[in-house]
Amino acid sequence: MTTPPHDAGLHVIVSGGTIDFELRPTMEIGTATVDTLVPRRESIVPYFFARQIKFPAAEITFDRVALKDSREFGPEDQVKLRDAIKRGPHNQVLVTHGIVGLEKNADYLRAQDLGGKVVGMVGSRMPLDSYRSDGGFQLGYAWGKMQSAGPGVHTYHPDKTRAEVSDLLENVVFLITGGTIDSGYSPSADTAEPFEHTRIPDYFRDSLGIVPSEPNLTFREICMRDSRRLTDENIRKLVEEARNHKHKPHIVTAGTYALPDLGALFQRQVWTPEHPTTSLFVGAMIPDDVRLNDGWFNLGLALGKLDALKPSTYVGMHGWLTHPDNVMKQLQEARFNLYDPNLRV
Repeated sequence: MTTPPHDAGLHVIVSGGTIDFELRPTMEIGTATVDTLVPRRESIVPYFFARQIKFPAAEITFDRVALKDSREFGPEDQVKLRDAIKRGPHNQVLVTHGIVGLEKNADYLRAQDLGGKVVGMVGSRMPLDSYRSDGGFQLGYAWGKMQSAGPGVHTYHPDKTRAEVSDLLENVVFLITGGTIDSGYSPSADTAEPFEHTRIPDYFRDSLGIVPSEPNLTFREICMRDSRRLTDENIRKLVEEARNHKHKPHIVTAGTYALPDLGALFQRQVWTPEHPTTSLFVGAMIPDDVRLNDGWFNLGLALGKLDALKPSTYVGMHGWLTHPDNVMKQLQEARFNLYDPNLRV
């Protein structure tokens, strides 16, 4: 398990690309009328991290060097990006960028003295605020990978991420129980309600282009319930399914009310010295059918961190992972608080 650096903060630098584009409908091109993607006037990335992910405010800073197509990212922009990285307050730097020019501009940065910082450059195929965008997942996955990466410039192109996650899912089992992460807003109930069946496999297929070789073995639907309505039978089945898959790490999706308690239960009843198991509990504060939801970021973070973890039980929210006995849900703020921030992993 990696130990968090003394500086656990993140410097996010916006430089454009599809992740920060928006759809501008009905533009006339020749004789045709088409929808086009254009750079936003203001980046949506800071809002996403601060308001939707609720990344710890004292540990994140934002800079903007450009908002343009990466094919238009020129020498002056490269210098601005280099200087922004060097003057930033944190050792870990996440740069949002267009995927076409990702490697070219990463190579420029690799030739510069960046003071030993860990720099991740990430882009997406869909705008971040699109419905079921891959952008949130790409940001979470990059941030997860960066935390165990050494100094240098690392790129997280969607194609590279798809290949890595496709391989990873062959040796991971998702244990799915519902919760907000797998819910939609119900006007009649005036709240989020779990879907009849999970839509997580659909997201991996449709938004990320990932289909495991045996989807029914990778994605195991235990139940689809609000975590406040989980029954003893639901929990018994969840534990039994986890014990039956001790040879693989578990990603457990559940409602946020139950995350710490279910995690503690797994640590007692699933993890054993004879069969040490890695279980990551992931939820969301925002339903799946809401744009800019946090669920896909949290799943990306969990999968990005997975290879660097020792067998144990973890809860992942707000850009961090920790053990279940180190976290409590703050209902009034709709977020989780850590008893000891130094116990993040």
